[in-house]
Amino acid sequence: MTRTPSTGAGRPSAARRAAATVLQMRRGARRLVLVLLAAALVVVVAAGATAVWYAGTHPAQAQGPTASTSPTTPAGSHWFKLTGRDGKPLDPDRSTYGARTTASGPLLLFLAATGLRPKNYERFLTAATQAGYHVLGLDYYNLGPAPSDACGADQACYGRLEQNRFDGSAPSKVSAVTPRNGVLARLGAALDHLEQIDPKGGWDHYRTRGAIGWSDVVVAGHSQGGGEAAWIAHEHRVTGVLLVGAPILTNGTGVATWTGTPGKTPVGRYVAFDNTADGYYSQIRASWQALGLGTPRTVSPNDRLSGRLLLVDEPMRDAHIKLADDSTPLTADGTPRYLPIWRWMLDRFAPRA
Repeated sequence: MTRTPSTGAGRPSAARRAAATVLQMRRGARRLVLVLLAAALVVVVAAGATAVWYAGTHPAQAQGPTASTSPTTPAGSHWFKLTGRDGKPLDPDRSTYGARTTASGPLLLFLAATGLRPKNYERFLTAATQAGYHVLGLDYYNLGPAPSDACGADQACYGRLEQNRFDGSAPSKVSAVTPRNGVLARLGAALDHLEQIDPKGGWDHYRTRGAIGWSDVVVAGHSQGGGEAAWIAHEHRVTGVLLVGAPILTNGTGVATWTGTPGKTPVGRYVAFDNTADGYYSQIRASWQALGLGTPRTVSPNDRLSGRLLLVDEPMRDAHIKLADDSTPLTADGTPRYLPIWRWMLDRFAPRA
């Protein structure tokens, strides 16, 4: 007679008890990992948005220019993402850049061209950081059609669009950006975050009783970002305005209405740069004239630079984008061709040694 092996129905076998123990250990390890990940996230609530920094990551070093080809990304730089006070991502949900080399100096707020992001401007942002600024390459809503395409010949539309992208206070058929997603809320959240991770860095210098101290800010932008920067300078008195391939405040029929009213920032604090090969040059030139910026001076990047409006005459494909983003042409030693012009613009308002 064959004996049937016991199934152990009354109590677990040693093997089963061991397996259960391993399973419990695995669950405990997963819970520990989740706790550690949660602890690694720094969340700061500010003006409807918060900043989230992924501790231990430094994408700038992975994708930034190398020392052999261009200025290196400064060691004190941070890439971080913004999210809403409700914990939900903003739209767009892309990385913002913050960096400094000193504990003083003006804040440079940089806004990218239509559809681009701060990550596309590591060379320019690095040059700004090395010039002594506190630099904030801010991710913001720059998706969809450019303002000149969205507004066309509606000259009043430009101001409404730029105001709404700034603070969400003027929604219209061309801009549905909400206050939590506007430049102002994102700027406050980014500063809160940088104050927390770099408490001795001087980031608190740019606000007074919670309000942005625009008199210590240089606004800068490329293309659409330059249009937004110019509008901010019109509404707030800032230290300086740097416009690259910008602003584009017309589609060729009339210019944005807001340019016809006195702005808070004197025109002497504007500096701009473009290429005659830029497909938007005629619109940019008309916008400069509407702002009262004067006549541009044609130069070579290695000239002794002077004036406020600089123009190069260098035929190339995609000349508009290559004025400032990381596809910019390089010299034989790997230096950005327009670096001397960037530095000249930046030095106008950079802290003095």
